[in-house]
Amino acid sequence: MDTLVRQSIAGDKEALNELVTIIQKDIYHLSLRMQGNLDDAMDATQEILIKIITRLSTFKFNCSFTTWCYRVTVNYLLNEKKRRSNRTTLSFEQLGDYLETGLSDYQGNDAKEKKMLEEEVQRVCTLGMVQCLNEQSRIVFILGEVLEFNSIEGADLMNISPENFRQLLSRARKKITDFTYTYCGKTRIGARCSCDKAINRSIAKGLINADLLLAETAASATLLNNLDGLLTNKAFFQQPPSKTVPAKIMEEIRKAIQV
Repeated sequence: MDTLVRQSIAGDKEALNELVTIIQKDIYHLSLRMQGNLDDAMDATQEILIKIITRLSTFKFNCSFTTWCYRVTVNYLLNEKKRRSNRTTLSFEQLGDYLETGLSDYQGNDAKEKKMLEEEVQRVCTLGMVQCLNEQSRIVFILGEVLEFNSIEGADLMNISPENFRQLLSRARKKITDFTYTYCGKTRIGARCSCDKAINRSIAKGLINADLLLAETAASATLLNNLDGLLTNKAFFQQPPSKTVPAKIMEEIRKAIQV
């Protein structure tokens, strides 16, 4: 990776293109988890990649390039206020009320197809629940629980103390754990919501696209506007929030690289 960085700083456009292609996935997934919907995540990823490209010469090689990219990404996601001015606020209370409605048995007979649909519901659910945390708690949870940065690394990325990072992470974990224990059938036997019973609702709301999914294409989601989503288990949250990275992101970045 360092070789590609040095070549890119020296003006090698092919190396820069390869470097950006490598890092774009991690940045997009972090942006999607933080933003909660595809359009905002795409816009944020493009802007972050542009910042990384234009600031590349400031990288001092005193940490891993990936860590440096995460630092740029976290700073952008926490401080770019113009993108947050019209964001929909989602509360645990709203989400809980919604999860107990519209549940029904999925009628398909293909076990493999049903499993794929359940996994996509689960993918959307993990995005939905994280949106119920405030922005600081959300990114702490993503860094500490999903990406598994320790408190020193996470604190450095957020420019807060390790103790503060640990406290924020502990509170975020408790909120999500308490919520899923109440509503999620995978967490507690007797909870009403389950991935299989949420398939029909998720399709009807446009949160998952069964036809595209079964063709192995990432389903689109308008998560915050439709209020769906949930699960609590580190493995659930650590799965990629999207199966693919939209090609449009790199199309725009490649234009910028050529310029």
